[in-house]
Amino acid sequence: MHHVYRRFLSLFVPTMLVLGVVLYLLHRMQAQDVERKLGYAQWRAVYSAQGAVDSALSGVVADLRYLADRAALSGPPRLEASTERRHLANDYLAFAARKRVYDQIRYLNRAGREVVRVNFDGGHPSIVPDDQLQDKSGRYYVRRGLALKPGQIYVSAFDLNTEHGKIERPFKPTIRFVAPVVDAHAAKRGIVVFNYLGAGLLAAVQQEIGFGNQMWLVNRRGFWLHGPVPADEWGFMLSDRRRRTMAYRYPRVWHTVTSKQAGALHTRRGWFTFMRISPETDVPQGRYWIVVSYLPPREVAAHLVPLRDWYLKLFGAATLILGATVWAFARLIGRWREAETETGRAHKRYADVINNLNVGIYRKTVGSEGRFLEVNDALVQMFEAGSRAELMSHPVSDLHLDPAARQAFSDRVMELGAVTGEEMEMRTLHGRRFWARQSAVARVDGTTDDVILDGVIADITAHRDAELALRDSEARFRGLLETAPDGIVIVNREGRIDLVNSQAEQLFGYSRTELVGCLVELLVPERLRGVHVHRRTDYWKQPVARSLGQRRELFARRRDGSEFPIEVSLSPHLTEAEHVVVASVRDLTERRKAEVEIRNLNAELGRHGAELEVLNKELESFSYSVSHDLRAPLRAIDGFSQALLEDYGQALDTTARDYLRRVRAGVQRMGELIDDLLRLSRVTRAELNREAVDLSALAGDVVSELSSADPGRQIECAIAPGLQTQGDRRLLRVALKNLLSNAWKFTAGRSDGRVEFGAEQNDGEPVYFVRDNGAGFDMAYVDKLFGAFQRLHDVREFPGSGIGLATVKRAVLKHGGRVWAEGRVGCGATFFFTL
Repeated sequence: MHHVYRRFLSLFVPTMLVLGVVLYLLHRMQAQDVERKLGYAQWRAVYSAQGAVDSALSGVVADLRYLADRAALSGPPRLEASTERRHLANDYLAFAARKRVYDQIRYLNRAGREVVRVNFDGGHPSIVPDDQLQDKSGRYYVRRGLALKPGQIYVSAFDLNTEHGKIERPFKPTIRFVAPVVDAHAAKRGIVVFNYLGAGLLAAVQQEIGFGNQMWLVNRRGFWLHGPVPADEWGFMLSDRRRRTMAYRYPRVWHTVTSKQAGALHTRRGWFTFMRISPETDVPQGRYWIVVSYLPPREVAAHLVPLRDWYLKLFGAATLILGATVWAFARLIGRWREAETETGRAHKRYADVINNLNVGIYRKTVGSEGRFLEVNDALVQMFEAGSRAELMSHPVSDLHLDPAARQAFSDRVMELGAVTGEEMEMRTLHGRRFWARQSAVARVDGTTDDVILDGVIADITAHRDAELALRDSEARFRGLLETAPDGIVIVNREGRIDLVNSQAEQLFGYSRTELVGCLVELLVPERLRGVHVHRRTDYWKQPVARSLGQRRELFARRRDGSEFPIEVSLSPHLTEAEHVVVASVRDLTERRKAEVEIRNLNAELGRHGAELEVLNKELESFSYSVSHDLRAPLRAIDGFSQALLEDYGQALDTTARDYLRRVRAGVQRMGELIDDLLRLSRVTRAELNREAVDLSALAGDVVSELSSADPGRQIECAIAPGLQTQGDRRLLRVALKNLLSNAWKFTAGRSDGRVEFGAEQNDGEPVYFVRDNGAGFDMAYVDKLFGAFQRLHDVREFPGSGIGLATVKRAVLKHGGRVWAEGRVGCGATFFFTL
């Protein structure tokens, strides 16, 4: 029994070591991929936050220079006069109301006393009366502002606003911007001071969370301006929070953060990615803030622990399988033939494990050329060899493009004992180049005492190509964006502009620097902005591609205040990282001129309309007559076919009876089509008899009929009450029955089917709709919906003749209305009509 144990251990331990090394290297490669993606996500969050902060600060500096220049043009020497001050105060009031990011806008004279002050007052800007203006000469930012040279800007610390020596409650994060006002002779006359509301800045930083990370904003002393929890913030102004700093809580991390402009640290207490942000001014102030993306250890573990556990389970399962195999082999070693057979089986099991891996496994010698001692099938395929023997006959040096890199890799393995994740370019036996990630461990052969390398090679060419393709795709996107014939405006879910192209700059008269970060309502006429906000909010409830401006007039506003007609196409782009909508804006000014010319041409064509209408009526009468005359022969075909089946069915074989049934089915189908044609003809020829009609009641009757005909359906029906109109009751019932029947039919495959009938107002006109969440349709074929015999679905899945929507259109046109539809495959459809 002792010998059995020795043989078992001599076989089991090396096997498990090799398997353990392979699984460890595989785990490390996959874990490194996960860590790399997490690190990239953190850098992207930091860069985005830094861009948002820089954009906001640049906008404030531009506004400050603008008002400083305005004050200079107003003539500072005359500004003490009440009329001049009133004009300037009114300018400041309008500016504060439009920007909505400045808590106070002030003009101070050379003595540091307020001449004009406008308070934002929580969204209700007001001019401070003269008797409430204060002497601010003792404030540090006023002293520094008065010392500025022409053209310079002073930016204060980012802190909480104080009034009368006390911090305002609730907290009001504030940054003060100061610019001098000089006259035409470069003589200083005073300063303009902004109290910038920093809450928006902090919100922009907070927006970059999304993969378990936290976004912080820290000042140069390590105090949180936006931290893990509100109780940790503004410690430099609140005595009970003095020790709540990043420098105190993470001293080693803070030492690195303060020594670099940007960087990343992976510690046991979490991952820290940081970047320094400095306001760009003409005055060297040494002031900066640090934006930090922090990934807690639990979030890092949430990405890595499942991978580790999977490999541990795999290792445990392999240990049990190999252990049982080797134990059985060791017990039978005394019997030579059985032991030989069992040895072959053990080798086969081992080879199966190695060969079933999707990475190359090798064992090779160490030397100037190197020789493979063992390879698996994956490595043979990777280097395009015909067999293992062919691959092992070539020196390893032939497979490396850079001999120096190969030798350096071997040297590191010999020095460190193991190297993982080394990327290098290699080539196959046929000369094809590819990128590989190689890991290896060095060990001493127990038989020869030679040093050999056990390693893993993975082909990462596809991964690298994907990264290059992503970069190329981004470059192509930028190129397409700039060459687009229409103005492109990309807006995020908060309604702020993320990106515009050069056509949009020309169209609206703004530079992209001015537009990015602003609300899209900046491009909407002031009289329509309130409505636009509501419509934007409603759009995000169901973001689908749609075109606007075809059924109603849309207008945009240029920088100079002029309005012009537009057409807008919206395309949502929804990912886990961001929700944006791409708006393609087209100027319709020239089209409107063309439409005037077209209307003039249409007036000329109107004379021909009467003749065409007479021809259409004759054609409809002919259609009705043909449809009616076809019914008699069809009834005869159906009747005689039925008689054959009933009277002579026993004399016919199965094929003949099947043919007769098909004849009857075709005749009945033709009869249904004729009936539909007759109904369509009756709708077309019917005289319109207008009266008061309760559409809600009509819809309720139709739904009741559908429920009675199909009592097993579980479907939610919502009918808006009190929908009244003037029209022909019979035609309107026909239209509603077709629309509601379609909705009922196309929701048959959903357990949560819903059908809704309601109305909405569009420019004062009631628009009625029937909406469902059924099969939907492709908007590319919307023009075919209302044609006779036009179908977008398989008749075997959704039976019908294709006449129903044509009948709806005829009934609506009889009332002088319009009918159209919107839908998406798998998400339902909505049919709109007016009367």
